[in-house]
Amino acid sequence: MKLRQGQLHVTGKGGDEYLHVIDGVALEALGAWLEARPVCRFPFVFVQIPPGRREAGLHPATVERLIKTVYLAAGVESPSNRPFHALRHAVGFRMGNRGVALQIIQDYLRHKNPATTRIYARVDPETIRETIRREVQFPTRRRRS
Repeated sequence: MKLRQGQLHVTGKGGDEYLHVIDGVALEALGAWLEARPVCRFPFVFVQIPPGRREAGLHPATVERLIKTVYLAAGVESPSNRPFHALRHAVGFRMGNRGVALQIIQDYLRHKNPATTRIYARVDPETIRETIRREVQFPTRRRRS
């Protein structure tokens, strides 16, 4: 992961590389971390402390344990056995509930299949009724006199 003008260069699952946009608050937090962390010769943003001998970032299982620890410290019950994945879902649902287009959510979450992203498009029945009332005009029959 490398920082570049408000974007992270990320090596993801399967070795795929891509740029991931982050906002100003996350960018500031990341910058503060990079200044505060111990000197490290590896190109990874998140590393073992103290740095290990191997050139490797944190293992996904380690990240999961860290997130669970933060949940416990905050008094929050872990939503699943995969708390990082639960955070991804929280972001997807938040974006969906705020009307963000599914294609943007798909790109942001790096879903290859659009069907995977559809779970973030759940709409409550009252919103559907209101939209149909407002947007769908059914023809009416004229009465003959």
